[in-house]
Amino acid sequence: MYPRKLLKELADNANKHITEFLSDYRDHFPFCRIPILQLYETVMEEAFHGEDEKSAIRKLGNLERKKRKKNKQRWFQKLEETMHDEDLPVSSHPFGATILIYQNCSNREWNLHYNGQTLPSVLKGKLREAKLWADDPKLPLVSYPAILSICQARVYKALKSDIAIDICHTIEEKYNGTINGFWHVWPNKIIDMPLFSPKKEKLDYIPSGTGCLTNRFIFSDGAIFTTSIMADAKPVNSEFSFTEQDMRIMCALFSHIDNMFIINQEITCSLRSLVNMLNPSAGTYYYETESCGRIKKRKLPL
Repeated sequence: MYPRKLLKELADNANKHITEFLSDYRDHFPFCRIPILQLYETVMEEAFHGEDEKSAIRKLGNLERKKRKKNKQRWFQKLEETMHDEDLPVSSHPFGATILIYQNCSNREWNLHYNGQTLPSVLKGKLREAKLWADDPKLPLVSYPAILSICQARVYKALKSDIAIDICHTIEEKYNGTINGFWHVWPNKIIDMPLFSPKKEKLDYIPSGTGCLTNRFIFSDGAIFTTSIMADAKPVNSEFSFTEQDMRIMCALFSHIDNMFIINQEITCSLRSLVNMLNPSAGTYYYETESCGRIKKRKLPL
């Protein structure tokens, strides 16, 4: 349903915490071995259902963010309760892997790995790390320090939620809030190319998220142009195309460029030649004689 190029760009811009999770937990969760492009395609199909309206995408992003916040609160609350259960077996402990390392390695190896901290001190540090994670709305669910204590089905669901939020963020940042905005982003190499049309036409530019304003224009004579311009400090709502007369002005100015232009970036030209190029009839005065009623014209000096 969605273009491969769009899916690839979304996956290439994936949140670093998501890519790190997929890399670090390949041996723990089988879905981490699914290609990231395929994961993003699955989420696009399941969560977006072909939606392209800015309001619908914003609504989806907000909904997933609320779900993330609730999951974080629930997971951290359970973690705190579990950490205070002294009778909990190691196999059920959220940081059981750390406890097993402590039980099975030498004191030298432990001190080298954890800078001489005691096991209770290390576990308290992990709890503080989890609290920071829970309080940071930007950190995805899969970056939970005790992620191995969550069942696979819930982790996979959390991963898809994180990807949905990540996609919404990319669409909002790069494509002006709509998937259709993906088609309005073109390389920077075509910037600063002015448009000329038979008559002055309004140009409504769309922010591309890449520092440019872009769009595709169909003029009244059927000509089609695609362009991109650098955005100014203040927002540009609309501009107008150059006309045929604008082109003549530019050609007249360019024809007067000489070697001094390289030094002072100035062009000196005759006003007379410029006026004659723009309006060949300039300086001509039309009048009607009283004697015969014929129209005569007389060239007036500029």
